[in-house]
Amino acid sequence: MTLSLDEVRNIRFPMVRKPNEDGYRASAVDNFMDKLEISYADLVAEIEKLKADQGQAADTEGLTNEINSLRSENENLKEAKQRADEEADSLLAQLNELRESSDVAKTGDEQLRKENERLRSESEQQRDEIENLRAQLAAATQQVANAPTAAEITSSNLGLVTDGVQHIEVTTSQQASPAVVRLVELATQQAETLLNDAKADARNRLDTAKTEAERVTNEAKSNAEQTTAEAQATADRLVNNAQNESDRLNTEAREKAENLLADARGRADRLDTEVTNRRSELFSQLESERDVLARRVTNLRNYEGAFRESLNNHLQNQLQALEQLNLAPDEAPNMNAMYGLGKLNASTPRLDALLEESKLEENK
Repeated sequence: MTLSLDEVRNIRFPMVRKPNEDGYRASAVDNFMDKLEISYADLVAEIEKLKADQGQAADTEGLTNEINSLRSENENLKEAKQRADEEADSLLAQLNELRESSDVAKTGDEQLRKENERLRSESEQQRDEIENLRAQLAAATQQVANAPTAAEITSSNLGLVTDGVQHIEVTTSQQASPAVVRLVELATQQAETLLNDAKADARNRLDTAKTEAERVTNEAKSNAEQTTAEAQATADRLVNNAQNESDRLNTEAREKAENLLADARGRADRLDTEVTNRRSELFSQLESERDVLARRVTNLRNYEGAFRESLNNHLQNQLQALEQLNLAPDEAPNMNAMYGLGKLNASTPRLDALLEESKLEENK
């Protein structure tokens, strides 16, 4: 059972009643001291409990806030990482497209190379055909030279028909040699024209193919370099942003943790100071009350001693006065005569008559 401050202040100890003892009852004082010790122990335990609860509450609150902050920072980092992954996937897709376009450009170069080979092949075939025509013309010229001089030739007119092909008609032997020469010249011109046209066409196609190949290759290279540079710049920017964001979040988390730790330490120090001050105040208050109670006990003991001495003196004086006091009257009654033991000598006839009647009744 604990004691309140009012109970401690209003405590009154019973006095002992035995003549050989003075002061208060030892059992009452011991009981009060036991209760006071229990109350002080409970107070100290309550202070320690409050200190532990407050420190635990402060630590728990700080840890909870720090955990929530770290969770939010973790979510932010996950979102930043997800965005970086999405942008990296986009850049990889662009790089794959550039690789495909580069493959297309290479395929175009292969096609142009094959077309050039085909044109060279056609040019070689035309050249072979021209050589064959020249050989046939040479053979024809030899045959004409060896032909009979009196051959009959129907006509020697030279003209153009509607289809644009020139015909040579030979009627005499004298016209055969110039006709053959003219035929050879026409065949040679036609072969050279065909050869030149074929060469020009092949050259034009080759130049066009080379120009187109160079243009497609340059465009592909330019697009690839530009896209690669943009992808590299974007990747570097994303990496730098992510690194900066990570550093910033780490710095903020570290600063928050340090601030929380400093606050917790400050609160713990303040709580220790408050508990120490409160304990000192309680000790001072208890010591002051103890001194007050000790003074009261001393005063009560002094009062008790003085009271006992005064009472003892008073009683002794009363005893002495009683010893010296004579309360008996001058004429003492004759007790024997009153009870019939002797001669009646009292001046109370009514009382004597009553005594006589009582004696008679007893004798009956």
